[in-house]
Amino acid sequence: MRRTLGTKTVAAMLGAGALTAGSLGFAATAHAATGGTALTTASSKGCAPTGKHVPKGAAKADAGDVDGDGRNDKVWVSDDRKGFQTASGAVFSQKIANAGGPEVGVFAVHLANDVVALVEQGRTTYVSGLANCKLKKTVDGKGDQIGFNRGFSSPYRDLGCLADDDYTDLNALTLGHNTKYKKAWSVQQTVLKVSANGGKATNGASTVKRYPSRAKALKALDNLASSKTCSTEIASQV
Repeated sequence: MRRTLGTKTVAAMLGAGALTAGSLGFAATAHAATGGTALTTASSKGCAPTGKHVPKGAAKADAGDVDGDGRNDKVWVSDDRKGFQTASGAVFSQKIANAGGPEVGVFAVHLANDVVALVEQGRTTYVSGLANCKLKKTVDGKGDQIGFNRGFSSPYRDLGCLADDDYTDLNALTLGHNTKYKKAWSVQQTVLKVSANGGKATNGASTVKRYPSRAKALKALDNLASSKTCSTEIASQV
């Protein structure tokens, strides 16, 4: 299954009040994640062939240019693995992080520092990073892979993207509830700053918007989540 977002940005979909990379004061330095987008990296000849192969029957989708050679590459997923396949003949893979639950879909997000995020979405959403022809799990300060429970546990957390015309950041979304406020429900957005090697992520700028009910907060969170704000081409298990 493939789903295409096109070139709409978060601001275009949610209005002028939406949190975007530009509104946080970041300069635009790389192309947003859209199918077939070229990304300039230090590896202008592309990644060297690895001698590995994509598992037979794996689902594939466009990933844009993940290794800087100007050619379109692929993201793929099989029953138990996921990864990238470059036009130059390199195949990178990791084990599926989700254990059971809904079918897994994977997609690429081109970040501002020449890292390409590999996002695995199932019961939980997990993030890995491809940089300099190496695919790594993206971990937090405790060494745990960055993950979002998508409402299967508390607090409700999900992942979205913040994109201007040529800039993309990962956007951590958290549903909050605090009865000290008249509008007790909230959605917190936090930029995830992924390291240049794709292996670590730290919290960046953050903003909170409050809502009078859980339903309205959840609707706002859903509008900011990846299915609306970052996925362009998704490869899904069948």
